Amino acid sequence: MDKTIEALRRLHEEMKEREKQKDDEEIIRIHTTHDDGSWSMYTIDSTYCWYSDWVNKHERIVLMYFINGIPFTFDELEDLEQIEEDPTTIKMIADYEKKYNTEDLYNNYAYLLQEECHPLIFELELVNPEDLPDDIAI
Repeated sequence: MDKTIEALRRLHEEMKEREKQKDDEEIIRIHTTHDDGSWSMYTIDSTYCWYSDWVNKHERIVLMYFINGIPFTFDELEDLEQIEEDPTTIKMIADYEKKYNTEDLYNNYAYLLQEECHPLIFELELVNPEDLPDDIAI
């Protein structure tokens, strides 16, 4: 029970921080340059969230991957070998995250391709390449 309460507190703090960031940044720009002209490196993040089809049916929780805040792919929970969190915590996290559907992911995919910033297709300087999704044999 203590772990759940602590997870909720951390989640609440993260959400407050994200809301603050959303207020500060109306438009997300994936390319940023520094005064010396160098490109910044990209960061990979992941979280559990709700994902549905084109018409927002068949919702399910997935592990969504982001590059600088833009979703680019996901893992079905059944495909993950080990999940550290318990199902209740995963659902709690997903409930507080933005929901995505197939169209959202398609549009982000197209944008990242156009900008040549899709981390599974283009060679990019990543802060944390170890956080990219693992290859799954089909």
